[in-house]
Amino acid sequence: MITETLLKRVSPQARNEIAAGIVSAYPKLAKQYGLDNSLRSSFFIGQIAHESGNFTTFVENLNYSVDALLANFSRERISSEQARSFGRSARRRANQQEIANIIYGGAWGLRNLGNREYGDGWKYRGRGLIQLTGYANYSAYATFKKLSIERAIEYLETVEGALDSAMWFWSSRRVRGSTLNQIADTGSREESVESVCRTITVAINGGTKGFEDRLFKTRIARSFLV
Repeated sequence: MITETLLKRVSPQARNEIAAGIVSAYPKLAKQYGLDNSLRSSFFIGQIAHESGNFTTFVENLNYSVDALLANFSRERISSEQARSFGRSARRRANQQEIANIIYGGAWGLRNLGNREYGDGWKYRGRGLIQLTGYANYSAYATFKKLSIERAIEYLETVEGALDSAMWFWSSRRVRGSTLNQIADTGSREESVESVCRTITVAINGGTKGFEDRLFKTRIARSFLV
C-alpha cells in the first residue's frame, strides 16, 4: 500500500498536498497501468520521487547556471554564447523560457521531441511526476486521454494528472521488447535491484543521470513494500 509515511520516508522534502494526492489517486490509476503490485511500485516510486524533485513540483525547473548548461548539454543543443547569455549567474536569474526553447528546440528538438516551432521547448517543457517533455510526447498522451493538448497541459499540473502521465509514460517504454513492469518483476532479489534500477533509469531518462539517488529511493520504497 502506498502511504504518506512511505512517500515522506523516500523523500522527506515531499509537499504534504502532493503526497496526499498521490496516495488518494494511486490505487485506481495503478490498477489501470498494472502497477498494483508492490515490487513494480517500489521501482516506480523511486523513479518518480527523483523526477519530481522529491515530490515538490510537477513542472520542470530550468534554473540552470551557466556552468550547469555547459556541463549538462552538448554544444549542438546550446552554444557557449547562449549559455553565458541565458544561464544563471551571480548578477542575474536564469532565463528559463529561452533556455527551454534552446535546449529543446532546433534540429535536436525536432528529431528527439517532435518540437516543430520556436516556443515549443517552453510550451512542452517537462510536466508530471515523470517529466513528460516535447510535443510528440504531449500529443501521444493527449490522444491516449482523448484530450486537447491545451487541456492535457492543464491536467498534467494536477496531482492526478501528474501521476497518471507518469504511469502512462512508464507503461509506454520498452527495453528489448519488455515493458518496465516486466523488467521490474525481475528485481525481486536484492542482488538484482541495482541492475534492474539502472535499466529502468535509462529507459526513463535516456541515460543514467541521477542514478544513485533513484537507486537509494528505490531501496527505501522496497523496504516498505516488498
